[in-house]
Amino acid sequence: MKRHAVLWGGILAFVLLTGAGCAKSQTGTGEPATKPGDETAAPGPAGTPDATDVQGVDITKAESTSKGVLNVEFAADEALAKDVQGYRLLLANEPDPTWPTKGYWYQLGPDHRSKAWRVPSGKRHLRVCAVKNNQCAEYSESMEVEVK
Repeated sequence: MKRHAVLWGGILAFVLLTGAGCAKSQTGTGEPATKPGDETAAPGPAGTPDATDVQGVDITKAESTSKGVLNVEFAADEALAKDVQGYRLLLANEPDPTWPTKGYWYQLGPDHRSKAWRVPSGKRHLRVCAVKNNQCAEYSESMEVEVK
């Protein structure tokens, strides 16, 4: 009986320790990404353009707040937002990244306009694209960011 308790305790510990890694998956370039339901929508700060002021997709905020975390917020015009499957954040070493990218990317659902994104530190170029038919249909302007 005691051996069974030790065996089941070991199995439980193994499942708990390895199960924590299951919440993350690998995106196309090897960087960690969370599951599609993990992202949270957050309203933009006061003074950020709302959907009526935006033409296409605009990055409204991109700042590194802690080591390896880039906080990104963007806005999309209403006409574009009602037809998209979602949005892709594109982060690359070269200016004006496009899809498919050689850099990092993260896909958000159609109702999300912000992401606290864990990425490697350094100077990078950020862009957001609106996804229609699994392709980037419209891009924001490119923005240079410094990730701490």
